[in-house]
Amino acid sequence: MEWYSINTHLTYNLLSDLSIGIRAERFTDRVGWRVFSPYRILSATNNRGISYAGNIPAISAPADYYAITLGMNWKPAKRLKVDWKPMQKLNVRPNIRYDRADGIGVAFRPFDGKKDQFLFSLDATIPF
Repeated sequence: MEWYSINTHLTYNLLSDLSIGIRAERFTDRVGWRVFSPYRILSATNNRGISYAGNIPAISAPADYYAITLGMNWKPAKRLKVDWKPMQKLNVRPNIRYDRADGIGVAFRPFDGKKDQFLFSLDATIPF
């Protein structure tokens, strides 16, 4: 039952209000110990392995998983000279992410049956 993960982050400040970063991760679960298909709902399974969510067997998904994310951190209050304290901490983060799952002899695959996917996202944070 061996599994492991490793990740790294690299960030560079382009300007006082703008930084760019890259994150890479590898997660290995070659025996399917940590990753299960969407059919396995742990919270709906009793201690005997009987699911209250339906009569669907648990399906493990042994694979090597990879992810690379390229993103930015923009703090608009610095450039727009906003004095309101909560807005000074606003951080806008656009991201482009690539995911890949190299399955090991399994029928189930994430990403709508494909090995990989691209994801474009945008979020904003205000720490408190």
